[in-house]
Amino acid sequence: FDGPMGRITLDFGYTPLFNTAGEVALIFAESRDVTELKAAQAKIDETERLYRTLLDCTQLRQGMLTIDGEILVANQAVRAIYPAGTSPVGTIIWDCPGFDAQARQWLRDGIRRAGAGEIVRGEVCSRENGVGTWFEFTLTPVADATGAVTMIAAEARDVTELKAAQAKALKAEKLYRTLV
Repeated sequence: FDGPMGRITLDFGYTPLFNTAGEVALIFAESRDVTELKAAQAKIDETERLYRTLLDCTQLRQGMLTIDGEILVANQAVRAIYPAGTSPVGTIIWDCPGFDAQARQWLRDGIRRAGAGEIVRGEVCSRENGVGTWFEFTLTPVADATGAVTMIAAEARDVTELKAAQAKALKAEKLYRTLV
């Protein structure tokens, strides 16, 4: 609506008023100016879009978890390991595709420790599509205003190539030591 003070957004509501016979006798109409509310929502939407874009453009697997390990939010790198039309949201992290019993146990323990306030780091192997991939996990507790841990930020970085290079260097060092 273009008014004397500029462009405003109005929200309209209608309420029927009934007579004693149960018939609509009047319709009460009301409107309210929601211009500021719409502008604030547009800013929130844009901020959310920017954060989602930032999370989705990285190759790191990132997500927010409950203190029990349930995935609340996951970036594109995590969503990509799920079949089309499915979502990791609502899944327990150790139930993600590819984790063996040892990885699941490490994740359970890590979630418990992060839920108690500890930053937890470690390496976990995943076998998605039969290929072994090593991830360096960081589980970071997220506290509310009172200091209580309410969520866990999870991040997993693919370190497969780094581990292969380290193994190659170790093998070369062992060979060198046998020659010297």
